[in-house]
Amino acid sequence: MPLDAFGATALVGFGLIDWTGLVDPPLATDCWALVLNSFAPLANPIRRKVLVILTEEGPSDRERLAERLAADADVEDDDAADVALRLHHVHLPKLDAHHYVEYDPRMGDVVLWDPATA
Repeated sequence: MPLDAFGATALVGFGLIDWTGLVDPPLATDCWALVLNSFAPLANPIRRKVLVILTEEGPSDRERLAERLAADADVEDDDAADVALRLHHVHLPKLDAHHYVEYDPRMGDVVLWDPATA
């Protein structure tokens, strides 16, 4: 399938993909797999809410995020301890692995990922 059939040229144009120096650019399907994988963590509403809270309020910690999320009517679980447990084991590690946040599991600190400090 031609590369442009998947709009990969637009991704290059927006600076989302850089193939400089590659002899054989990836197939179009590989490009979309990369894009879809990058946005996969945002499929979960709790992870999106975490990013909104961090964007609006700045750095936080796991317990404070859990309290804010537990108080949110859109979040099913209203027990902050349960939310903190899910944040620690599921949501924050996934956001960290995809470079949306920097999460220190020992201290519980969470900040938006800054590419300048990476």
